[in-house]
Amino acid sequence: MAKISVKGNIGSKPEKKTVLIDGEKRDIVEFRMKSTEGYSGKKDQTWIDQGAWYDVTIWGEVMSRSVIELLGNGDPIFVVGDQTTNNWIEEATGNHRQSLQIRAQVVLPWLPKIQSLKFAERNRSSTPPAKVETAAEAEGV
Repeated sequence: MAKISVKGNIGSKPEKKTVLIDGEKRDIVEFRMKSTEGYSGKKDQTWIDQGAWYDVTIWGEVMSRSVIELLGNGDPIFVVGDQTTNNWIEEATGNHRQSLQIRAQVVLPWLPKIQSLKFAERNRSSTPPAKVETAAEAEGV
């Protein structure tokens, strides 16, 4: 497998699925994304799209939950993971088919394209902070 990093947009709603591996149920998240590769034409500056579609799979509870809760179809993202290629023959036509896949270790919003971002409040301890004494208080003044 080759390491790959890709920026692009989510092309389908991320879906949580459960798979069985060695008798153990594991949750994964799957979605499609299209990379934003391309260039502007020399004459009229028309965008020449050279993006590719990828099937992205996320293993791991924390990353999966974050993607399901925070990202959706059309969102700009940055993905780092292992790239593989799936090859098959289409039964109906006999044509050879191929899809690019990424087993993602990191999925992040692509910040240069984000228009607004809101962070949830941190879960703070209900224990009040320790009292800090001034030098005068410590001396009993």
